[in-house]
Amino acid sequence: MKSLISFLVGVTFALGLGISGMTQTHVVKGFLDIFGSWNLNLIGVMVGAIIIHAIAFHLLMKRNSPLLDSKFYLPTKKEIDKRLVFGAALFGLGWGWAGICPGPGIVSLASGEVHFIVFVVSMITGMLIYKFFEKKLLLKTLPVILVTLSVQASANNFREEAPKVAASLKKNLLENLQREVSENGAVKAVDFCHLNVGTLAKETSKNFKDQYEFGRVSHKTRNSNNVPKEWMNSYIDQFKIKKQSMKDTAALFHTLEDGKEVYLEPLWTAPLCLQCHGDAISKKVSDEITKRYPNDQARGFKVGDFRGFLWVKEKNK
Repeated sequence: MKSLISFLVGVTFALGLGISGMTQTHVVKGFLDIFGSWNLNLIGVMVGAIIIHAIAFHLLMKRNSPLLDSKFYLPTKKEIDKRLVFGAALFGLGWGWAGICPGPGIVSLASGEVHFIVFVVSMITGMLIYKFFEKKLLLKTLPVILVTLSVQASANNFREEAPKVAASLKKNLLENLQREVSENGAVKAVDFCHLNVGTLAKETSKNFKDQYEFGRVSHKTRNSNNVPKEWMNSYIDQFKIKKQSMKDTAALFHTLEDGKEVYLEPLWTAPLCLQCHGDAISKKVSDEITKRYPNDQARGFKVGDFRGFLWVKEKNK
């Protein structure tokens, strides 16, 4: 009976973490980012949990023992010492970097996502290292642990954020381009792209606190700024023979020589694109494109063709 109730309590706890958003790293980081886009949702979760626990604790303490044990196991240490303060600070740093704490991390193992597995393994490793070096070498190993946690958290954070940056940029560009074509026609849309894409990109960057740089590259360029870097060519060669409907067309990550990652998301030709990038462009649109981009090569695409990559990279600090 004791094991069954323990299991049911664990399931209830896991469900509470999932429903409240405590297992979603972006929700946790939004809550901790009090000087940025502060997400207050978790305050309600914590206040609700504290109120319920306080009432339950008060009622339970009137009993001589808990329902399934012979005595209560309460903390006996009450003083605030250096170990408590340092440990709490270290926990806060890890929580802020990774957006995960032990309970939600263990619950999130059920998702099978690699970064949760890495987090739990790293957490257990840190515990073992602490136990091993607790008395003699703790101060020497802490910097190594901190650096490891920092690198892991940074990598995990970029892999979560980069697709959001790309999605936000595409949404911003597409919505504005659709409106321009609808209201003023494809010729004016060429002007719009030429004059406003940079501004829209800056708006997207500000939404992510200017932490990332991004751009577009293609094997058939229109804007000379979209020429791919040498290391991108092998990926472009792989994708330019593919169609959107084919397998193995997912976004990917490339690691640069300095260890930083670059996110590459394939761009596919949509019906709207054909007015300026298809093989039957009207003369007025074609003339406007030639005027703006004398060396234009970005034509002849069909729906579902690969047009290039949208890339995202963390800014150098």
